[in-house]
Amino acid sequence: MKVLLAFLGAAGGAVGGVLYLAPIVSNYVTGTQTFSSPDEAMNLHNMVYLGTGFLAMVLGWLIGLAIGGLFARAGASE
Repeated sequence: MKVLLAFLGAAGGAVGGVLYLAPIVSNYVTGTQTFSSPDEAMNLHNMVYLGTGFLAMVLGWLIGLAIGGLFARAGASE
């Protein structure tokens, strides 16, 4: 149960991060910088977008793992 909730949390975090958080963060970061070429801007935008999605997935995983730990039975082996 603990691992299942961690998987669901990771999936939910990834979806939420990619749909809602990553576009805002990546647009903000690239908007505050100056670039000499459009390729540099796109590279930074892509790195920030993917990094934000990854961090949202990890955060969702940890939240799911913590919630799953509440349902774990005391003394049960994993």
